[in-house]
Amino acid sequence: MHAEVCPGCGAILQSDDPNKIGYIPKAFHGSEDALCLRCYKLVHYGEVITYEQGDPSFRSMLEGVAIGKIVFWLIDLFNLETSLNMHPRRLLGEDSSYVIVNKGDLLPDPRHIPRILDYVEKRLREQGSEPEGLFLISASTGLGMEPLTRLFQSLDRDGLIFGATNVGKSTFLSRLLTMLGQTPDSPRLTTAYVPGTTLGLIKIAFSEKLSLWDSPGLVLNDDLTTRLSPRALKAVIPRRKLKPHTYQLHPGQTLFLGGLARIDFLEGPLQSFVVYASEGIRIHRTKQVRADYLTDHERGKLLVPPYPGEKILSVPFVRTTLAWRNQRGEKKDVAIHGLGWVTLTGAHAVLDVYTPEGVGVSLRPALI
Repeated sequence: MHAEVCPGCGAILQSDDPNKIGYIPKAFHGSEDALCLRCYKLVHYGEVITYEQGDPSFRSMLEGVAIGKIVFWLIDLFNLETSLNMHPRRLLGEDSSYVIVNKGDLLPDPRHIPRILDYVEKRLREQGSEPEGLFLISASTGLGMEPLTRLFQSLDRDGLIFGATNVGKSTFLSRLLTMLGQTPDSPRLTTAYVPGTTLGLIKIAFSEKLSLWDSPGLVLNDDLTTRLSPRALKAVIPRRKLKPHTYQLHPGQTLFLGGLARIDFLEGPLQSFVVYASEGIRIHRTKQVRADYLTDHERGKLLVPPYPGEKILSVPFVRTTLAWRNQRGEKKDVAIHGLGWVTLTGAHAVLDVYTPEGVGVSLRPALI
């Protein structure tokens, strides 16, 4: 006999302990499409239940599941560095058949799409990956979904959706099923600002013979979003087109991205710092001599998010030093994994970037 699973997150259903994953009252056990308590409260009330648990063993869960399937690797445009670091070959033992860059609606200008695709293609080549197709889409708005819909209509094998937390897998599946002429069951495709919404493999039939498998979102250690409360997460993840905010900085000045990142400008000519982040992030420019005081006393107050009482306030900032020289006309991005990026336009610069311990910082050619 197969264990019953929650259609919303894939967790094995149980009625013994309400404090453990997959809990469902006995009265509802066995009911068709019955949701676990976590998914029920998430769907109907927006309430988040968290559990104390170790990291799930993704390798054992996914072992062999990609055999005979077409792998669709979903990448987050807003968090490219984290997404690109989690190649499916590491966990599935299989390469991706198709790579899908989601959240294209966040781009300030669609003219940037070719440059972003070129960057992703270059990174994939560096990893030794040559997918059959590369797409840039927006699951939220439907941008770029028509070619993908035609591709799915032509499939002769089951498909597996693979990606990190908050990449938009549930929204993508909902949009895809709608465009394929189906009406997605909303509890089955839970969309929320909660990392790891899917806790197990979910099989979704999209034709009489074929299915899509939704895999759990992989939680990576260098991603800021996995450390945030639901309230802070809602402020950090953008829902609208990114509006760049430009600040002219001299050496000796500091830029705070809320209380989640600090950038000290140490050396270089006067230049623009162009911030690409959610509108929910409060940007604050100050003199570097005041930066330590603000770090110690204003995170969660003047500098939000995070908000008062949140766990991340107790996590110490760690410094990453970056230095570079550009060729004429070049620009660089300082990407803070899960928070956004800052584009610098000057000929050279030396920065100290402070982030909560464990959060990744990357330097790359400017995407925009």
